[in-house]
Amino acid sequence: SGRLGGEAARRYTWSASGPGTATCTTNGTNAAKNTSVTGSAVGAYTFTATITDGPGLTRTSSISVTFNAPPD
Repeated sequence: SGRLGGEAARRYTWSASGPGTATCTTNGTNAAKNTSVTGSAVGAYTFTATITDGPGLTRTSSISVTFNAPPD
């Protein structure tokens, strides 16, 4: 792990696809591993994180999330 820069060298870059736009509060940094998201429309979204280590190797991981309308 030392030669790859360890956890602190990793960058987390999020992208989203869905019925509206989704904005991450933090993106493209190590801190983005703990981001919050705001969506512009209800519905199902797929979020993909691209994790890049110190030397530039990447790995991706995706998750599906559904935004529901707030209660009346």
